[in-house]
Amino acid sequence: MGTSEIALLISGIALAVSIGNLIWNIRSKFLQPKPNIGIHFAVMTKAGCDDSFQAKRAIQLSATNLGPNDVVMSQVIGRSRRLKWYGFHTHYMVVLVSSRWPIEGQKDPGDYGNLPTRIAVGDQGSWYMPIDNTFFTEHDMTDFGLVDTFGRRHWAKQKHVKLVRAKTLEHLKQSRLPNPLSG
Repeated sequence: MGTSEIALLISGIALAVSIGNLIWNIRSKFLQPKPNIGIHFAVMTKAGCDDSFQAKRAIQLSATNLGPNDVVMSQVIGRSRRLKWYGFHTHYMVVLVSSRWPIEGQKDPGDYGNLPTRIAVGDQGSWYMPIDNTFFTEHDMTDFGLVDTFGRRHWAKQKHVKLVRAKTLEHLKQSRLPNPLSG
């Protein structure tokens, strides 16, 4: 093999790599662009709440679409991971949410968060759950997030989930304490 044949072989390999790269970029940019979603998970307190039927505290899961395209969120999910003798055992659960502030003691949210919901670039969608739920006590949920129509999962940060878990367990412990003022 001469030097001209080796140079031609290397040029052919470079051409094949560049064509593959062009096809991959077109696919990822135009056919299936991955949206950048900011997920926030927190316990919210409703200020000035004098209506006894409205909950004063609720868990909020919000998603902000940071681009590049609109995204359709199809469901809110939770994940629990337990360590077994053979490794981690993961359960995924669909979480029932509401797009309105929850009513005290209401177990069925009614509107189920109006999912699927289209979120335009720069817009935010919020979903609420009652704080007296059993996510952390019975189901031992470790992660919360959203699923888009492409089946991609967008998870809340672990530090947000740990903070909500601590506040929820504190709320449940306080609500189970006997009231010393009641007769």
